[in-house]
Amino acid sequence: MHFLFPFEEVQRNSQIVLYGAGECGQQYYRQITISRYCNIALWCDKAAKTIAGYYHMPVSKPDMIEELNDFDHIVIAISDSHISSTVARYLSAEYRIPAEKIITKINDIRTVRFNNKWEQYALAGSDRCRNIEEHEPFNFITYRHLSVSVRYLVCRDFLNGVENKDHISLYSRMIFARIRNVREGIDSWSDYPVHGINNILEETKKLCFSLRDNGFDKEKAIPVNSQTGMIMDGGHRIAASLVLKQKVWVKYFANAVNGGDFGFDWFKDNGFSTSDLLLILRVFAELYTKCSIAVLFTPVIQHWDFIIKQFAKDFTIVGYVDLDFNNNICSYNRIIKQIYKTINGTQNKLKNAPFAIRVVLLSDEEYIGKDFYNDVRIFKNYLCQSLYPECAPPFAVLHTADDEYELQYLNRLLFYENIA
Repeated sequence: MHFLFPFEEVQRNSQIVLYGAGECGQQYYRQITISRYCNIALWCDKAAKTIAGYYHMPVSKPDMIEELNDFDHIVIAISDSHISSTVARYLSAEYRIPAEKIITKINDIRTVRFNNKWEQYALAGSDRCRNIEEHEPFNFITYRHLSVSVRYLVCRDFLNGVENKDHISLYSRMIFARIRNVREGIDSWSDYPVHGINNILEETKKLCFSLRDNGFDKEKAIPVNSQTGMIMDGGHRIAASLVLKQKVWVKYFANAVNGGDFGFDWFKDNGFSTSDLLLILRVFAELYTKCSIAVLFTPVIQHWDFIIKQFAKDFTIVGYVDLDFNNNICSYNRIIKQIYKTINGTQNKLKNAPFAIRVVLLSDEEYIGKDFYNDVRIFKNYLCQSLYPECAPPFAVLHTADDEYELQYLNRLLFYENIA
């Protein structure tokens, strides 16, 4: 586990006693040493002799507390709350320390929301094995952070001098859903506080033009979790750099949170419409290097979830949308005809079946094979034979994009137009 020192409980430049030299105490010690936030007058632990001898750390026995003239707080670095409370009572009784000077709060770094300050990311533990590096922004496109795709839409519009109200609406609602009071900075490196959607849009536009005119500032590198490869902040800079096709500077942190998981389920759970979801999938399919689209038809509607689960074993499910065509049968027939080049061969399969499809976007983000599209095709054929062993090939059961050309074709057919 990773722990963050309780900075909110301790004033800067305070004199503290750090009690505990286990995993939590060692992390606290490193964070204070790096940040120079406060002064450690004494670091103590009951097992000081063993720890100091084996780990060569400046740890003393708790008895040394009596020799201190004055200090502001004792910070107990013990993650077990029961043991921490027991130690607090012991210190208060044994050394007559007022209870208000003893701090037992433990921050699990996975649950801490940073305040958009470089220093706080540094406190999480910079990755000393990696310096600031220059990368293509495409390297940070991930199905777990689809908010970058939405930012990309508005950044592209700004840089091309156009205004698309649908894109602005989607972006604004995403910001609102993230922070209910509609208050957010552009990212860690916004020069001014930002309040309200209109202000955010204006600052985003300024950011786009600044990156276009001045390039990416190395001093304002994007923080990245070195363990997961996900950006922790700076989504607007990634999005604008994607439009500009320019490289970005990133700084890696070893013990940091991801900065939020904004995958497809987040958008669904927050009530975004079918049109919104189709647009998000469309943009991701445009940006990500290797994707495929699977179309599931209603003759196997009872197996849709089964098919999704099987695909997920080998490929990444970016997201999927169910489209109902009961009020638009002409569009449904047009899709069938465009995919199979004929509608006659599918009539028997579609007879008495609901007019609906499930559109699934797959990617190779967690794929471990060698030939993504070939494996998608083989997997599709195997599934179809399993579902309909008497029919080869079974029309209007399952279809996939088996190469980049077909991906673009299905992307235009299924995601670009309001087909439902």
